[in-house]
Amino acid sequence: MRATMTRTRAKISRKDFEAIRAEHFELGRPLNELVKAYPQYGRETIRRILGRGRGYVLISEEGGVRTSE
Repeated sequence: MRATMTRTRAKISRKDFEAIRAEHFELGRPLNELVKAYPQYGRETIRRILGRGRGYVLISEEGGVRTSE
């Protein structure tokens, strides 16, 4: 299962992961603005980072991070 996840899920850097969460939770930027600000990531990937989507986000250096808990 882990091998399949690493092939099919988008990988995100720890820096981008923390920046997206900070912009949303601390600055109040909505999802639409975040999608425009980070075009390299899809809408569903950003939703997962924010904890709205189901499943894991893969941090490129560390592996999976479960954000929906």
